[in-house]
Amino acid sequence: MPEENIIEINKYTARVGPWRRIDAVVFVHGIAGHFRDTWGGFPELLQSDPDLPDLDILLWGYRTSYLPQDVHGTGTLARNLVSELRVRLENAADVSLVLVAHSMGGLIVFEGLVEEMSQGRAEQKPTSLLRLISLFAVPTKGSSAADTAATAIVRFGLPEGFLNEQIRSLQGNACDSLIAHVARQIYDPPDNGPHSRRIPIRMVMASRDTAVDVGDSDMTNAPFQEPPALELDYDHHDVKLPNSHEDNRYLALAHDIQTMVAERFAELCQRCLHGVGGDRTLAETDLEIRYGAMLRKRLADSIGRPEVEQRVYGRYLQLVLHDCASLGRPPFDSANRAIIVLKRSGNLDSDS
Repeated sequence: MPEENIIEINKYTARVGPWRRIDAVVFVHGIAGHFRDTWGGFPELLQSDPDLPDLDILLWGYRTSYLPQDVHGTGTLARNLVSELRVRLENAADVSLVLVAHSMGGLIVFEGLVEEMSQGRAEQKPTSLLRLISLFAVPTKGSSAADTAATAIVRFGLPEGFLNEQIRSLQGNACDSLIAHVARQIYDPPDNGPHSRRIPIRMVMASRDTAVDVGDSDMTNAPFQEPPALELDYDHHDVKLPNSHEDNRYLALAHDIQTMVAERFAELCQRCLHGVGGDRTLAETDLEIRYGAMLRKRLADSIGRPEVEQRVYGRYLQLVLHDCASLGRPPFDSANRAIIVLKRSGNLDSDS
């Protein structure tokens, strides 16, 4: 399979078809990375997490190398990524998008978003759908190694092409300018409009990261602190390779996705309970598409059998809706609380 501009759609789910009416997570690897190998079991962990609803897990890749060869710099790759997302999201309605990037992949994401906003498209897809940017070991301050390599090229009289475009993209001056735009247009803009849109940026840094400069491995120096930057005891490679749902590397992303899901779920619950006519019907359909499988499985697991009577499910779902609408809980939490109520009332007895 070619590795340039690849999105593997629904690789980790049995359903097929492009961009279902559910939220999506797009992974973007870094320099010398691979669209699949970079992330290890991360996509499978998201797809199998019992506390998350169905998600489209997408892996995007591009040609990359440290060697002096013809590869695109981050500017071109950023336009490729945005174009790919725009085409695939053209007919996607009410989808929330999460971008997860490692190393140079974060610069690609930033360049794409800054360009879109500079062109007055912050309120258009795909930018308008973006709810979270999660960065793992991203060199926001550039790479001193890239600067040193550029200096050596000049000093030893080597051909200019010896330093490829991706290495050039990692030089400090280029990164400083990019991060300044990100701060003004994405992280802390004066308002939301066609040229700017506030999007949460979570930085996950690695204490033992020798591939980035010191400032990018220490959370106290992170340029984006809301939500708070995280510093984990891993290196540049291992920081994005979680082993389980309890791994702190996994939770660094999963907790943020749960927060995003809780906000959407609470809004749907309110519409299911208090909406009228077509809006209520649409909300009920949307809730079933996004969260139905998760809610049914949680109830079936508590009963201890795969089938769930519609009468029991209906009562359970009403408890879930009211709990989330009043308390703003994520769906898995509201489901757990509803099951406790049903068990105490005897509604989950085997002969009920």
